[in-house]
Amino acid sequence: MTSNPLLAPLSELINYRSIKAEHIVPALDHLLAETRKSIDEIVEKTQQPTWDNFIAPLEYDSACLWRAWSVAGHLNAVVNTAELRDAYNIM
Repeated sequence: MTSNPLLAPLSELINYRSIKAEHIVPALDHLLAETRKSIDEIVEKTQQPTWDNFIAPLEYDSACLWRAWSVAGHLNAVVNTAELRDAYNIM
């Protein structure tokens, strides 16, 4: 998965030119699974939810997913090839 530009660390900029339609589904599937796992862990260990122990960790742990989906949406809006549209619609 490390060769998938949609999985770049948050500390790095996304290289839009290197993203291909075939990157979208695997990246988002991976990030959805990771985010679901994180949500389950946060819910399991949080007895009294607060901003600091529930919302902040949730925001942090889902940031990669939101970024990848935002990039996919942007590309779908400005490039909109049949392959990109199909991958976007699958997700």
